[in-house]
Amino acid sequence: MGKSCYCFFYPYPRDFFYFLLGIILCILIFSLAKSYIQKEVTNILSFSLILVGALSNLLDRLQYGVVIDYISIPVFTAFNLADVMILVGVIILIGKVLVKQKTLGK
Repeated sequence: MGKSCYCFFYPYPRDFFYFLLGIILCILIFSLAKSYIQKEVTNILSFSLILVGALSNLLDRLQYGVVIDYISIPVFTAFNLADVMILVGVIILIGKVLVKQKTLGK
């Protein structure tokens, strides 16, 4: 099982962590809504994956006090499906940006 760690926010109280997470989630929701209005399918997919993964980890943190990691790769690390969703969403966004830069550079 995973361990609880607020290591990036260690000197700050937990309220700061939840405040910052709330701001990040609001930005994600706004970005998702904007992408939906503009019918940008790749953005909708990537922001949806990131948002669902973040909310899943937040619910774990609120319900159990920790994020439960149930996939363990011995030489790598432990993670969960929400982490995979966030990673895939970010990879899609990075891929889209790289493709867009390549087409604008021509």
